[in-house]
Amino acid sequence: MSDKLSRKTFRDRLERLVGAIRDDIAAGRRLPGHYLPSEKELGTMFGMSNRSVRKGLDALVAEGLIVKKPKIGNVIAEPPGTERRIVRFGYYTSLLEEAELDTLLDMFGAAYPGIQVVPVPIGDATPIADYIEAGLLDVVTVNYNAYRRFAEADRLSLFAPQPAPSGVFPYLTELFAAGNGGLAALPFVFSPLVLCYNRRHFAECGVAEPDGDWTWDELARAADELAARSGHCGFYMRAQSANRWPILLLQSGARFARDDSGHTTVCGTAAMDGLRLCRELIGGQRILPIFDTDEDAERLFVQERVSMIVTSYFRLNLLKTAGFDYDIAPLPRLRQAKTMLLAIAVAVREGCGDKDAAQRLADFLLSEQAQLVVRQRTLSIPALRDAAEWTGRESMYRPARFELYRDIAPTFALYTELGLTDDELHAVQLEAKQYWAGLLQEDELCRRLERLLAKEPSEPQA
Repeated sequence: MSDKLSRKTFRDRLERLVGAIRDDIAAGRRLPGHYLPSEKELGTMFGMSNRSVRKGLDALVAEGLIVKKPKIGNVIAEPPGTERRIVRFGYYTSLLEEAELDTLLDMFGAAYPGIQVVPVPIGDATPIADYIEAGLLDVVTVNYNAYRRFAEADRLSLFAPQPAPSGVFPYLTELFAAGNGGLAALPFVFSPLVLCYNRRHFAECGVAEPDGDWTWDELARAADELAARSGHCGFYMRAQSANRWPILLLQSGARFARDDSGHTTVCGTAAMDGLRLCRELIGGQRILPIFDTDEDAERLFVQERVSMIVTSYFRLNLLKTAGFDYDIAPLPRLRQAKTMLLAIAVAVREGCGDKDAAQRLADFLLSEQAQLVVRQRTLSIPALRDAAEWTGRESMYRPARFELYRDIAPTFALYTELGLTDDELHAVQLEAKQYWAGLLQEDELCRRLERLLAKEPSEPQA
């Protein structure tokens, strides 16, 4: 008799669970795209075990009322025949870790259940402009270098104009300005380059930590001392990286200006000081050139094979597994104290199919809610000042000088200050690599660069 009662009680509770959720959906109390409480919470509400709750949810899935999303939860299904609005979103895959992008897209889906975001990974193999011009993307992440390529090719009209957002760091809005007080893309996250160092190595070797006013010569001396005492590499920077070597030109005060005849002088200028220092850094790091990816510096640092690296706040996210105390400092200086500013923005394609839905996604990524996720769950810096300067209980290790970016903001610099386009910068790098490898002498490099950068003089104005 007791078995019959327990089975009846189980069926009654199961029917009550299924019926309550079914009625909530029919009455509009639970909307498509919204998530049900967890199985544990439902079990508490209806006096059932997790296993029993699961049987009820399976029944609702069979009825087409909910959809199970593994490791996420149970979401209310769209009514049959309902068309969801589609937004195709092109993103740099590094943002999955650097900005918790999966989390942000899940949050957007919960807030806008009628809009389906289709993520499209983008890389260097296919230029972003090709995706945009082919109409394959509605919203896209774009870094400053890629943005400048659009501007230099007079293709910013491919992006929908944006009003200047409030609360964003002013130096970021300047990067993506498109005239008339508006922007062509909304700043999302940013980072300067910094020096990152293993505090334990410095303490064990009795070497003073970077004081914020080091020159590259002082860094080299400290690196030699660390290497001699610890047996590890003292310093590593993948200097030939597109986001590393230009800083040495900027610190040298170089500018590739052209005279009236279109000629650019390189020999005997500050530019050669920067290129020469880059060669010295590459040759003096005591690491064989088999490490040829941008992530190698961080991997070696996490393994404690190297004591100091040049990195960005973006790349600090690769150090989450580091089991030791590390900190950051300003980059050493050459003639001037400067560091490279890296920034990523979000752009909406002009003329996309559902511009309202696309704009909602772009605006959401710059919202306080999304920007706080970036601040609290990553080591990247959100573009929204209030989010970046949030204080509270931290969920992960942060270097003691995490807020260094605020102090060194006056030293932020861009490759465009060199007077080069993105294509020209790449061409200069290809020539410089031969010089760094010892295949070109300095005077030959100068002549080659001067020929490379020579331009026909412009026609006189009537």
